[in-house]
Parts: sequence; C-alpha cells; structure tokens
Amino acid sequence: MGLVSGEAGEVLFTQLDGTFDRPHCTHVIGDTLGITMRFLYPHIINKISFLLPSNKEFNRLYSYKVQVSMNEKSWKTVADYTEYHCHGWQHIILEKPKSVVFIRLVGLWCSTSKIFSIEQMSVRYDTKARYVSIDDKGVIEPLTNVATIERGAIVVEGVSRHRSTLLNGNTTEYDWEDGYTCHQVGSGAIIVLLNQPHVISTLSMLLWDCDARCYSYIVSVSKDRKEWIDVVDRSEEQCSSWQHLTFPTSHPISYIRIIGTQNSANSVFHLVHIELPSSPEKRSPDCSSSTSGCSDRSSIKSDNSDD
Repeated sequence: MGLVSGEAGEVLFTQLDGTFDRPHCTHVIGDTLGITMRFLYPHIINKISFLLPSNKEFNRLYSYKVQVSMNEKSWKTVADYTEYHCHGWQHIILEKPKSVVFIRLVGLWCSTSKIFSIEQMSVRYDTKARYVSIDDKGVIEPLTNVATIERGAIVVEGVSRHRSTLLNGNTTEYDWEDGYTCHQVGSGAIIVLLNQPHVISTLSMLLWDCDARCYSYIVSVSKDRKEWIDVVDRSEEQCSSWQHLTFPTSHPISYIRIIGTQNSANSVFHLVHIELPSSPEKRSPDCSSSTSGCSDRSSIKSDNSDD
C-alpha cells in the first residue's frame, strides 16, 4: 500500500506504542484530500482499523470520515463520525464487503490542534466481524460489551482509587473501601467515553450493594459531551444492586453519563460496574435485582462518612 496524500505514511505499517514520542501520518484539518492510501490492485475488504495517537496523561479526541474508491474520482463514505468524539483504536466495519483501490481518512476536528494524526493501520477482509446492525453513518450496533478497557473505553469523570475500576469486569471483589467509582450527589457525575461511536439500546450496571441501601439515578447519552439525551430516569425510584435497562429507542453515542440523585445512606452515589450493551441474559426492563457481590447486606451503615 502506498501513500497518495498525507505525511510520513511509512509509520502506519510499523509497530508503534501509541505515545506521542513516535512519528505519525498526518494531514492538516481542512485539507479535503486527507490521508489517502492506494493498493497496487483491487482488494476486497470489510474492515479498516487504525490507531489515533494518545498518551498516559490525556486523550486527544478526534472526529473524521473514512471513504473508499476504485478510481480516486467516485468516493463512497463508509464512516462519517463528524459529530462524534473518538480516541484510540478505531474499527470501521463495512456493511457489505467492497472491492477498493483507494482508502481516504479525512480528519475533521481535533481537541488539541489543527492536525489529524494516525499511527498503525490494518485493512482486511475479516470473516469474524460480527454486529447487530450498521446505521447510515457507519456506526455499529455491537453484540458484546464495549465499555471495557480492552475495547478502549475510559472513565472521564468520577472518583475511584483506580481509574479502571468501573471497566475492569470485576463484579465480585468490592467492599467499603475499594472496587467502585463514585460522585457526590448534587454535584458531578460518572461519565464513560467509548473509543468510537456505537449504537446502544441496553445497559447493565451494578450499584454498590454491601448493605441494604437504595439509590436513585438518571442515565444520559451524548455524541460530543455537549448535548445530552436522558434515556433512563430512575430519580423517583428506589434501586439496588444490578440494573438491567432498555432505552426507549436506540442511540448512536460516544458518551454515557450516570447521575446519582439519591443514596438512602449518605450523599455519595457508588457504581461498581457497567456494560454497554447488556449481555443477552441480562436484557430485562426490571429496575433492580437481588444479585450481590457482597456477603453482608443486612443493614445500612449508619454514619455520615462518604462510604
């Protein structure tokens, strides 16, 4: 594969570590030619993956389009993420395999500069690509949980002893001191950013349940962390432990926000785990269940601490 437009394209095909101390393939945002690559001959593909650069201190966010062509004249947009915030690994799945010669990535926005950058890239025909559906912008409705460390999700708001606590998949090892993410009721929220937009219609989450307390909350979704849509309102209900929720309609989202509105024990909202979408066995309209990862739910801790 050769580079038609963009700079330093040879770095796409080397093993990089995802930090800013390596060169990138770049283009200036506003240049409609973007980063364009050409195969020597037509290839049938259904998946395009590439890495948006970041580092341990912060995540640089991007918006972009991906286009394909046979002749560099007629272009088909296979992903239009103009309205969404993206970071880390991007996996664009084509609804139908296409024969292509040219692939173009057009950066439309970056949170920190006027430069669109990518690092590693992979183009292939993937026989294992699975999904529920793909909307007209190329946003995938996934089959499995995308709110995981492995899938590139990150917690961008919320307090915890370990940044990955909410997304590490541990639903059994938590207690009074550790294993949850929280925020003060009446101030702040817990917000998760996905690596790229996904169409989501279900959510499972585990409220901290080491005693008999109940919580109330509101769940909202967003493309850009500016405009939010409320999809679940349990602000007038008493909920505990596992929550298995179905949205009224599906939404393409980059962010999900949980705002705790009440805790029957104190003024802090505690969340242990989140799944987007819910696994099939958990998809239920029930507000709460009795499943618990703690051994003692006999009483509410009656003090004024933030536990």
